[in-house]
Amino acid sequence: MVVAGVGIRIPRATHAAALALVHAAKHLWASLELVLSIAHLIERDDVDWVEVRALAVRAHAWNGAAAGLVLASELFEREMPAPLRSRPLPASVPLLRSAACEFLSMPRVEDASRAAEWRAHRAALDTRTSRARYALARVVEPTPVEWEWCALPDTLAPLYAGVRLVRICVAGMRLPFAQRKKALPPR
Repeated sequence: MVVAGVGIRIPRATHAAALALVHAAKHLWASLELVLSIAHLIERDDVDWVEVRALAVRAHAWNGAAAGLVLASELFEREMPAPLRSRPLPASVPLLRSAACEFLSMPRVEDASRAAEWRAHRAALDTRTSRARYALARVVEPTPVEWEWCALPDTLAPLYAGVRLVRICVAGMRLPFAQRKKALPPR
């Protein structure tokens, strides 16, 4: 595509569909706009759905992508793409569809319980390795809470991973044992 005389690379429709499906799953289909974009993509005839599935499988994200297709098909009365209709859906699709409906019905998805978010994100991933990587990232990757808890200069920002672990340990020590058990996400 050329804009103002400058060439801009854009993804093909197939890659845009794969990106939209994975992106919507990452955000737990919390916006109707995400699901509507999937419904519009289902209607396009220039999307290679076999390749979309292969890309999602290679990214270990077919569970979430399939759930997004099912959700868009149901909410916007679209048929699943023809090449995918005969393929079995992942077992986690009903759980993810239910979670997506729950998130879509919330006035503020930010108020969703951490446990519900945790279960949906893990179910959207295909392999034990990708789920373990997600769990590790959730524990180690810093959030804005760490910055509020212990403001560091920008040059020391890499230390926030350690600050996060310290903050989690300190918060855990403050909770009585019964509350700690309830605070942990279900297995």
